[in-house]
Amino acid sequence: FLANISHELRTPMHHILNYSKFGIEKLDKPKEKLGHYFAQIRKTSVRLMFLLNELLDLSKLESGKMDYTMEKYDLIAIIEDSAEELSSIAQEKGVTIELPENTGASLVTCDIYKIGQVVRNLLSNSIKFTAPGKHIAVSVSDGILTNEKGKIAAIKVSVIDQGIGIPSDEIKLVFEKFVQGSLTKTGAGGTGLGLAICQRIIEDHNGRIWAAQNPDGGAIFNFLIPYAQELVE
Repeated sequence: FLANISHELRTPMHHILNYSKFGIEKLDKPKEKLGHYFAQIRKTSVRLMFLLNELLDLSKLESGKMDYTMEKYDLIAIIEDSAEELSSIAQEKGVTIELPENTGASLVTCDIYKIGQVVRNLLSNSIKFTAPGKHIAVSVSDGILTNEKGKIAAIKVSVIDQGIGIPSDEIKLVFEKFVQGSLTKTGAGGTGLGLAICQRIIEDHNGRIWAAQNPDGGAIFNFLIPYAQELVE
């Protein structure tokens, strides 16, 4: 049902997005009020399209119909590209993002688009809930995953923010579908699907993802994925 309804709604939403964009671009002279109306239509449409895409992604993931293309990629390069995509939003908010140094020792077997989606979601959340003047730090380090076959060499990514944080009794709930933390319901909002999708993508990469409190205030989101997917079945 989610897949069908999401798919059917995307076509009219694309029309709304495109025509609102044309409206903004085709204004002959600056017309503050009219331009504001078009901008609000587009802004709201973008949010709705984001929700529809998340519903579609979630339905594909849960039905096992999401395809993955596993190849070797530089994980730090994926992080850098994701941060670049969100740089204008971070600058507008007055939030800085500190990235790890690219040493070239971060090659992993993964789906570049899905892992990029995870990184963008975590960074987007951190930007959304971090106050102006604060910063977000992304770190990459070696880690270990354990399964029935033993210990597996893995790479760990941590997104550390100085935002509103997560109450200790809600840390294990943030990855549930349609769940929003009590501190975020009255803040910038959200669909309640992004972290659930992140969790499924990381699990499909034979890894794990979890949240923790930042001792200095804010939250830390971590994920571990194996360096080599062929070593884990």
